[in-house]
Amino acid sequence: MSGKKLPPIRITPEEAIALFEYATVEEMYRAKALYDTYREAKGTDTDSLRDIMSLLSFVYDTARIQGIREERAKRT
Repeated sequence: MSGKKLPPIRITPEEAIALFEYATVEEMYRAKALYDTYREAKGTDTDSLRDIMSLLSFVYDTARIQGIREERAKRT
């Protein structure tokens, strides 16, 4: 996303791996839907590292916005 300021990291990769044990099938289907949407819109980059980094950034940004909106909804 253009113009965004990255917030400080609040979860370590190790913590994320530990929490993934509790991922639900529904969460996996949501991630798969994001993957499919990204691939349909962007295709596959010939540079495999750029390709996976772009895909992961897309999922990360989407999850971050989801979290922000969930927190805002709690306040209203």
